Amino acid sequence: MGQGRSAAGRSPRGRVLRPGLGRALYRDRKVKLPDYREIPSVAEVALIDSERMFCEVHRRLDEGRWLVDLLRQPDAVLRLDSIGFAQPLAVLYANVALAVEPA
Repeated sequence: MGQGRSAAGRSPRGRVLRPGLGRALYRDRKVKLPDYREIPSVAEVALIDSERMFCEVHRRLDEGRWLVDLLRQPDAVLRLDSIGFAQPLAVLYANVALAVEPA
């Protein structure tokens, strides 16, 4: 995801969660995410799984409050209002070899 600024001066942050998540996922969610959320200019943070169709989007509502959207279906739309971005997960994951989920 881009790290530019929107017209309103708020910027998004994005992280693609690497394969073999384990410690990397822990660090992204438990260390980096809280750090990003402390930056006043950050309006949105997107965590995007690289192995499964899954995006976690954190949106600032106001000081101290965030809304979290969990996207898992191909027709779910990843929206980043701060940069005017919107794409269905099917498009984002079109060329990604996804892990097979156990039955």
